Parts: sequence; C-alpha cells; structure tokens
Amino acid sequence: MRYFTVLFLPLLIGCASTPGPAPAPVPTDTELCEAAQGNLEKVCPKLAVTPAKKPFGVYCREAQTTNNIYVNPKCMLSAKSCEEADRCPQQ
Repeated sequence: MRYFTVLFLPLLIGCASTPGPAPAPVPTDTELCEAAQGNLEKVCPKLAVTPAKKPFGVYCREAQTTNNIYVNPKCMLSAKSCEEADRCPQQ
C-alpha cells in the first residue's frame, strides 16, 4: 500500500486539474430573424433567400441556434442597402 501511495498519488493529484474558462457564448438576436428577412426583401432581395432557396429568417434561426454562427440580424434589420447588409455578418 505504501508503494501505491508513493507511485500513484502524484498521478491522482495531476488529474484533478481545473478546467479552463468556458468559451464565450455566441450573441443572439434570434427573435429579430424574421423582421430582418422583411427588411432584406425590401432593400436587398438577393439576400432574403439563400442559394439553397431557404428564407433568410429560417437560415438565421438555424445558423444561430443550431450551428452557433452569428449572422447579426439586428444589423440586417437596420441595413439600408445590399452593401450594408453584406457587411453585417463581419460586424
């Protein structure tokens, strides 16, 4: 038993390390996805539907809740042109 304590105690102590900080949560404005789609339909129809023919509101919700991809619907909602809307995901 004495040998067990001497040999394995350092290993057990090393395994009790604390986990690192939790990753930062992805910001969401998911409740704005449908409204952002409505704005995109007015100012930039090409962005209101994805290449896969999925409405922006559906894509936005799925991207943010399932895939942790932030598409910035608040910015899309306030965009006044396609150029502004194109920059939203990077902001």
